[in-house]
Amino acid sequence: MKTPFKSVIFCYYAIYAIILIIVALGSYCTPKTPWINADATVIRVIYSILVLYLLFSIPLTLKWFHNNIKKIKQLTDEQKKIERYTKDNYIVLAIISFGLLASLICFYLFKEQSYIYMAGIEIIALLFCKPTEKRMINDLLPEEDKETTSENEPTADDSNKQTKNE
Repeated sequence: MKTPFKSVIFCYYAIYAIILIIVALGSYCTPKTPWINADATVIRVIYSILVLYLLFSIPLTLKWFHNNIKKIKQLTDEQKKIERYTKDNYIVLAIISFGLLASLICFYLFKEQSYIYMAGIEIIALLFCKPTEKRMINDLLPEEDKETTSENEPTADDSNKQTKNE
């Protein structure tokens, strides 16, 4: 059960590794002047498209993922749950990392500082999508199982009462 989760976690960190490689190569290899001497209106149009992508992709993707988690919890087959959850995780990571890569590439092509700010926003959005095994297991458990496990676990008050009684 750990192998599909580890592949999603590996993909998440691979995205950061690719971003670091692009940043390192871009800062080392790009000249001080822009690679593409585009008209200011072209740069403004590309910037507007990326801002719109950023504004719509992040909240809609996270909302879509949250709704799909609710649907996945209702499945009975554990293997299908895991497959759908990992597939949806890959989709979310791809959508958000596409905006990040596009804004970094546009920064190095046009040398416009505003693209770096968009990349920073995308990095923060990517932090909200960080997959951990504990989070994935909690997302896949039905609500009834979470309530029964939390009722059975002793709390700190219970342990204090037991020590006072002894």
